[in-house]
Amino acid sequence: LGASAGAGDPPAALLRLAYPTNYGHLVSAEAHRLAVDPFLFLGLVRQESRFDPHSESWAGALGLTQVIPSTGADIAAAIGPADYRHDMLRRPVLSVRYGVWYLSRLLEICHRDWIAAISSYNGGYGNVTRWAGGEIPIADHDLFYELVTYAETKSYIRLVYENYRQYQAIYR
Repeated sequence: LGASAGAGDPPAALLRLAYPTNYGHLVSAEAHRLAVDPFLFLGLVRQESRFDPHSESWAGALGLTQVIPSTGADIAAAIGPADYRHDMLRRPVLSVRYGVWYLSRLLEICHRDWIAAISSYNGGYGNVTRWAGGEIPIADHDLFYELVTYAETKSYIRLVYENYRQYQAIYR
């Protein structure tokens, strides 16, 4: 709004407050290990929980990365720990580890199409495949966006995309 009223760019310090890198050391290590863009992941976390490790969604998703407990159990079966409990999703170390691992798997099955991957993170891979007409990577992201039938997922795509671009602009 400021730009449209003729104001200058916001100060860099204000942008960094609006787009924090809380838990950045955890994100950086896991993201680099699994070939996930850390700025994309920070954009996802900003949207999922606003970096609140105690966050809980209406659907029961927990922690920074808002992993559903049943998905957390599946991830734990794949990468540990053996003594996994759902309340562990509130631990930043585990939440980041699980969230990055899950996003990396979605990126793999979506042929590195990050729009398809973040859409799957929120709306489910089966729905994304349907909205994409069975073609992933998505041929036309604009058309795909128009075909998304879940308002929450449509908003999620837009917001994570905006967050991602802001993180790139501020920190690269």
